[in-house]
This record gives sequence, C-alpha cells and structure tokens, in this order.
Amino acid sequence: MQGFEYTVLGGSLLLSVGLLLLCLLRYVLVRAKEVPQYGALSRVEVQHLGWIDLAGVGLVFAIYLGNWIDLGRAKAAEPLSYPLLMSQLVLQFAFIGVVLGVLYRRVRLVDFWGLKPRRYWWAIAVVFSGIVLYFITLEVLWVVGFQDWTKSVFWRAAESGPPSAITSTMVFWVLMGLISVVGAPLMEEIVFRGYLYPVLKRMGGAVLAALTVSLFFAAAHLEGTHLLGRFLLSLLLIFAYEITGTIWAPFGIHFLNNFYAFLENFLE
Repeated sequence: MQGFEYTVLGGSLLLSVGLLLLCLLRYVLVRAKEVPQYGALSRVEVQHLGWIDLAGVGLVFAIYLGNWIDLGRAKAAEPLSYPLLMSQLVLQFAFIGVVLGVLYRRVRLVDFWGLKPRRYWWAIAVVFSGIVLYFITLEVLWVVGFQDWTKSVFWRAAESGPPSAITSTMVFWVLMGLISVVGAPLMEEIVFRGYLYPVLKRMGGAVLAALTVSLFFAAAHLEGTHLLGRFLLSLLLIFAYEITGTIWAPFGIHFLNNFYAFLENFLE
C-alpha cells in the first residue's frame, strides 16, 4: 500500500475515533437516565446499553486500528492456502463471539435485533429497493468518473501472494463464498450495525452514531478506492435497519452486494 492511501485511511480511522469521543462526551454531559426517543422511524433499541459497552466498542476499534498499523509494516505476501482461508472464517465468527459475549444475559437477541420481524414483507421490499439504490449510486459515481479518479489516486501494487493451485479448485471457491458472501456480511452486520451503532446511538444520537459507524466501517476495510462507496453503503444499511427494526434487512442488502461481487470474480 502506498503512503498516501495509508495516510488517508489512517486519518479516516482516527476521525471516526474522534466522532466516537464526541458520542461519549455527549453521553457524559447529558447524563440522561431515560432512553432518548428518536421518532417513529427509529426502531433500533438502545435501552439495555450503557457504560459497560464501552469495553466492547473499544475492543472493536482497537482491533481495526491494529490492522491499519500492521498494514504499514513491510512484509512478504502470504500465499493463499486452505489454512489461511479457514483462519479468516474462524476470525469472522470470533468477532461475532465477542459481541455475543458483551451482550450475554443483558438483551434478548430475538427482540434486540428483530430476528422475527412482524412485517417481513416490508423488510424484503427494503432489501431489494436498497440494493438497487446502492447499485444506481455506484453507477453514478462511475459515470462522473469518480471511481476512475480514486483508482488513479489510490493505485496499489499487486499484494497477493505467489500463485497457488488451490485457486482453480471448487473447494477454494466454496470457502471464498462462505467467507465473502456469508461470513463477512453476517459478522459485519452484527458488529457494526447490530452492536456499534446501537451503542453509539444511545450515547450520541442517531445521526452522529450513523456517521461514526459508517466512516469507521469504510476505513476499516483498508481500501482507499472503495472508501466513499462503503461509507454510503453503511449509511444505507443503517437506514434499512432503522425503518424495518430487523437486522435481516441490512444483512440482506450486504449479502446481495457481496454475492454480486463474488459472482463477478467467479465468472472471470
């Protein structure tokens, strides 16, 4: 990764930390004992969250900041292997385990995440409308030349490891599908929209929380060319979560987006 991209991503991560501190400052100054109300469109619950969740939020931020710092160190690219792919899958579920551990016995997950939506047809409509809206947004960015500009600014030398025979096997594609299409959306929705967003919403309000989580989500992927696209995607996912009250809505949009990207790579 070139130094400019490393700096931009690091600055974005640090800015998200600054927004996190603003959320905390608001929580300290307001000292509201009652759960704030956010209007009829707000269906993401926050009443069971509080000071203890700072540990969970801090851990997630620290892990991703550590990934950014580690990315700046020169090291040889690691060749693709089945153990490497399996370790990525294990890490995804480890992240989910961290969130479940922090929420253990404090919330009823079925209600907290809306796992049994009352209006599931509404959630389905939001999923398909959301993915269409996101693809239209990406198309507009492409037409105006923004994506080509980011590729020229954030050029990156090939960082993949030496060619590996496993890339031509069906087992490889099955594992990649599980990691990118199922594991990544599930983990990221639970961590970012299902946990970080409600906690920061409780502390700083819906708007500041959405901006903080979206900037952190975009920068945490450590790809400058997709920084704006992922920021907008996260805002869309949060909006879908709020208007439906079920985490299945943002997961569905995220799943379809990653499935499309995976299918493109597979067909190539």
